Amino acid sequence: MIFKKKILIVEINPYHGEILPGFCRLFQIMGFKVDILMRKEVYKMNPFVYYSKTELPNISYGDAEFIKDRLKNINQNDYLLLFFSTNVFWESNYNYSSVIRYLKFIPSGILGSLFIEHNNLSLQYDDALELLQQGRVFNLLNYKYKNIKIKSFNPHYFGSVPIFDGNKGNKKNILVIGRSNFNKTNLKKIYRVVDEFDDKFSFTLIGGNVVVDNRYKEQIIIKGRLNFKDLYNEIAKCDYLLAMLENDIEDEFERTKYFSGTTSGTVQLSLGFNKPMIIGQLFAKNYGFDNSSSVIYKKDLLEAFNLINKTEMSKYNKMRATISNKARIMDSESVSNIKHFIYMQKIKKIIGLIKKEDRLITREINLNE
Repeated sequence: MIFKKKILIVEINPYHGEILPGFCRLFQIMGFKVDILMRKEVYKMNPFVYYSKTELPNISYGDAEFIKDRLKNINQNDYLLLFFSTNVFWESNYNYSSVIRYLKFIPSGILGSLFIEHNNLSLQYDDALELLQQGRVFNLLNYKYKNIKIKSFNPHYFGSVPIFDGNKGNKKNILVIGRSNFNKTNLKKIYRVVDEFDDKFSFTLIGGNVVVDNRYKEQIIIKGRLNFKDLYNEIAKCDYLLAMLENDIEDEFERTKYFSGTTSGTVQLSLGFNKPMIIGQLFAKNYGFDNSSSVIYKKDLLEAFNLINKTEMSKYNKMRATISNKARIMDSESVSNIKHFIYMQKIKKIIGLIKKEDRLITREINLNE
């Protein structure tokens, strides 16, 4: 039996473009040719702007219905595997628990399909739980759901972005990304840091329409929503990434989701750009970070900035080296996990189990509609 070395990556949502270069690179490390099917909105933001021109995947793009139609007409033998980089399909006009509930069928390559969960919401449904039990669901980090271990497949490569080694002067640039981080409570915490340390730190806020008090407009720069090139350039220039993941997050949903399989995008950026995170103690432990790779505080954000203010360049560089090593280890683990999955799928293919599994899940979807 001949197994082709070609993968189709599918991202049906109008977001999550930042994870595509990392997934593509991991498959290329394993020797696969890669095609990508993505939303037009994501394509316009150019997530592969810093990717090697000689290694660029073949990219097709359109709206959700375009992607659905392409998947319906795919020749199963063209790809070894179909890889869905986000299992949930969620946008303004749709709110499906999973991609296959929207599609109403399971697209497959020679060895079937694989899905990435970003939280455990879809796992509450029988069809998604069945995929998990079959070993066809991965997460960005290792996670356990109902005593079932979900293995990691972690994309943290964003291309050959020119990285600055950090500001050698006294003023450190702190980057905060994500509109959910810009509520009044979090802004007040940033104001306190500015008040306490005067001109020691500057802040750059990316990802939302934020209104900052006039007194702080020199120290807090608002960039709004950026394309990937501008976003990556801002990350490359910063000294630290402020995750705003604190032990006292007021919103119950926001607090619990990060302990239920959701990986903060700041974690991915820290790994990809070798930039230390500023993060609350409980969340750092949850993501496997410690004082050697991040700035951790228990209660007050000021605690973290007191530590940064005392951090010498030699220690800062050691933190970055630790992050780089952590990223390499995670790459190795991700590749190992996928290779094992492919090996097991080959066995299933030989004994004719893959089609039976797909029929079972499709039947469950139709029964639950």
